Amino acid sequence: MKRWWLGILPLVLGCLAAPLRTDAANIVTLSPVRASRALCVVGETVDLTVTIDNQSDRLLSALTAAVALPEGWEAEPTRIEVPGLAPFTKQAMRFVITATSAGHGDGRITLNGPGLPKELVSAFPLVSCQPLPVMSAWRQLAQRSVGKIPDDDTLYVSTGAYVLFFPRCGEGYGPGLIYLRVGDDWRRMGTIPAMGRAIYRDTISAEAHQYGPSDHWVYASKYWIYPSVPKTGDVLVLKDQWQDNNGRYWTAKAYFAPTADPRVIKCTHMLWCTDAAALYRYEGPMASAGDGTFGSAQHGLQAPGVLPVPTPDPFLQRTAPLAEGLMGVQSPLGGTLAMMWDTRQQWTTGRTFPQALMAAPNVLRNQDNTFMSLLVPDFQPTQRVSDTLAAKPLDLPRGRFVYLRSELFVAGGSLAEAHNAYTERFGAAGPGRALLPDPDVRTGKPDW
Repeated sequence: MKRWWLGILPLVLGCLAAPLRTDAANIVTLSPVRASRALCVVGETVDLTVTIDNQSDRLLSALTAAVALPEGWEAEPTRIEVPGLAPFTKQAMRFVITATSAGHGDGRITLNGPGLPKELVSAFPLVSCQPLPVMSAWRQLAQRSVGKIPDDDTLYVSTGAYVLFFPRCGEGYGPGLIYLRVGDDWRRMGTIPAMGRAIYRDTISAEAHQYGPSDHWVYASKYWIYPSVPKTGDVLVLKDQWQDNNGRYWTAKAYFAPTADPRVIKCTHMLWCTDAAALYRYEGPMASAGDGTFGSAQHGLQAPGVLPVPTPDPFLQRTAPLAEGLMGVQSPLGGTLAMMWDTRQQWTTGRTFPQALMAAPNVLRNQDNTFMSLLVPDFQPTQRVSDTLAAKPLDLPRGRFVYLRSELFVAGGSLAEAHNAYTERFGAAGPGRALLPDPDVRTGKPDW
């Protein structure tokens, strides 16, 4: 599937339609699309819900909502007719879509009608993969901690207690599936929606000399297992590279490696550019707990700091250091998925304390899961958590790296087990401490 979604920034960054009039009493909007899951396995269905909000003082008649999908997806229905929508009322609409092949792209729902001065658009990302050949790879998973399943080229990192699968996604890799081993069964705990997300200042229109933010979701086009010669490789490296509208090359890498603790996989995400750039947002490690399984339900929740009230609000732990870098979800089906990190780590030259982001439920991505990620650069104290961009971008000199280091914890116990693991790994001289970039990363020198 081609990356035709690159460059359609207004759709990726702006799901909310702009007001049709300046009068607050005469606004008609199309809500962001809410999806039942972030990652879809081929053959599975995804429910899409979108709402028309008629806050105008007039009747809207003969409205038509239509869903447009990239290659590899089908919808039922494809159009919904709304004969009329009274003033100051809302109408929810539901589309069911199915992945027919693996890949990633953007879909969109449009709303048209004679009473609307312009078409309303709400865009949403789509990611799909083939079903996993878990049973056929059972012996290989037991013999090699990092490898590739020959049946369909699925990459994996296995600890014995759980497995990270990275199936092919179109022409490359990107999303991951997290499976906990429970006896002879495998329990899906969540997904990794992408290898990262970078938003930076770019040329939007060369003719008009316009500049603005450009949004790129990281889906790897290359991979290798380091070291690649021994019988058992111990680090999986995924790499994406792209050129922006200014001719600069960006490189993003993600490293995954098992540790001596079977509950922990070590993760390093990094980003750099071949020229000076202004970085508005970089999310490296991210996880959607419950995606495709138990959704946003949970039997325990650990936020990165004091949990906000009400809890449906997303939470951002800003740059103040935490006593414990831990956030996680205890599944109602059993088991815990958590993200751990060294709160004092240096994530670029002279900068420490990465921010931690949590949405339970995932109102930030409008999906039925609990979302967790580490996020830089700093959001200002007055900024809303829902803001897409940092108010003050990071000036990134040519070739300077941004690193985000974390550990993914998955186990069959409760959140208390995750707290104990954090103390063991991030206490004084613990193996999880990462005040400086991981030696696994080497120099990070561009190697295209």
